[in-house]
Amino acid sequence: MTQTTDANALSLQIKQLFDLLCEFEINLKQESTILKNSNLNDLNEALQKKQSLADSIDASYQQLSPLLSTDKKLSLNEFMLLDLFKSLPKALQDSFNTTAEKIVICSDLNMANGMATQSLSNINQSVLHLLQGQDPQNKTYSATGESKVTSNSSRPLGKA
Repeated sequence: MTQTTDANALSLQIKQLFDLLCEFEINLKQESTILKNSNLNDLNEALQKKQSLADSIDASYQQLSPLLSTDKKLSLNEFMLLDLFKSLPKALQDSFNTTAEKIVICSDLNMANGMATQSLSNINQSVLHLLQGQDPQNKTYSATGESKVTSNSSRPLGKA
């Protein structure tokens, strides 16, 4: 393949990847809103779409990856450090930069949604323990910073 063909193929593949990442970002923002509103029906639908988009993004990157280098698989950031990247047209370099930025945005949103999901799970677990009459495991930390479960014996703090 000539460098022009490579640049054209790269341009098409990076645009496809960018478009999928934009759709993924929208889905992640919707997921965040759904998590805040606690609507489980919408959450299941959003998660299914998220998985489908993640699979499409992976497939798109698998098509892009061979165009980045013939030696070994490179990440977008690794490719952008090569001299070959610097020889690409400026518009194509800009497309790579905006795609890399979109990846970071999507990663941050996905991480935030994961932390929100974990927090909701912890809250639900605590409520379940309370409703079942079980004492939640109280964890304290020793002087060395290790967590340990304390027993909930009926030791009063004092006598009235």
